[in-house]
Amino acid sequence: MARPRRPSRGCLKGETKHENRPADLGSGQDGSLAAAYRTPAQGKRGRAGALWLTCPLDRPRDCPRHCPNIPQALSSDPENYPIENGIAPLVFEVNRLGVFDTCWSCEGHNGPDGKLWKTPKVWFRAESQVHLGLLGQCLHDLRLTGAIKAVWQVTLVSVDDQDVETLFCMEPRIEERATELSALQADAQAIAARLPDLMVKQARNANACL
Repeated sequence: MARPRRPSRGCLKGETKHENRPADLGSGQDGSLAAAYRTPAQGKRGRAGALWLTCPLDRPRDCPRHCPNIPQALSSDPENYPIENGIAPLVFEVNRLGVFDTCWSCEGHNGPDGKLWKTPKVWFRAESQVHLGLLGQCLHDLRLTGAIKAVWQVTLVSVDDQDVETLFCMEPRIEERATELSALQADAQAIAARLPDLMVKQARNANACL
């Protein structure tokens, strides 16, 4: 895991390349976030484009999150810093939503003593508070239903005093009781598996309340 630095000063581990991206959740012909999620990209530039361009499938947005090409395809420096396998599916799904732009990730690591040292996490950029709210609600619902064991949260990240970008982090909240890395990594896989459909569901619910 590379030390986090300002994205504008160099490539970060797990940083996505910028090419064609899926349509934003916040737009669409009928104004529906859910409908926009399934709208193909129209030559826009941004998130997760390398995978859409290199995936051999006829519909690259349907590429499975366990595709072996993801660690290299979604890294800005695939030779030296491919995305770690334990977090790559979640990085893929966060990008596939089309409204977040990942810039750094970590699958989590234990220290020399075998105890938890670094938690799994994904750093990303977001342009809408609405999308952040939907993501937070998804994580809350996954915890309530028992799909994940730990409490996961979205936090604001400050890299340094000179940072001009706003970054966010999706990560587990570590409580006083002992936490096993394997459990947190299982949570990351569970979030990746359920996030796309759950975000669409939350978007539909939000639209229904308007």
